[in-house]
Amino acid sequence: MPFYVFGHTHRPAWTMVPATGSTLHCFNSGSWSTVPQPASGASAVDRYTFVEIRRDADTVTATLRRWDTERLTATTIAAPELAVAG
Repeated sequence: MPFYVFGHTHRPAWTMVPATGSTLHCFNSGSWSTVPQPASGASAVDRYTFVEIRRDADTVTATLRRWDTERLTATTIAAPELAVAG
C-alpha cells in the first residue's frame, strides 16, 4: 500500500518518499487538540485535521483534510494526484 498515515508532530503534512520502483505517500494526520499552542512569532497550528481514505470500486485515494467547525464540512489541504488500484 503506498499510503502511510501517522500523527506525531501535531502538524498536518503530506510527504512523498521515493521507494524502489515507486513513491510512498506519507500523511501526518495532525491533531484535534487545543494543545500545543504556537511558539511566539510562529505560524498558527492547524487544528481539526485528518486523513480521509476512500475506496470506490477498484480505486483507493487518500486526502489530507481539515474540519471546518463553523461550516461543519471538510476542506482539502493536500492530496496526491493519483489513485491506487487495489
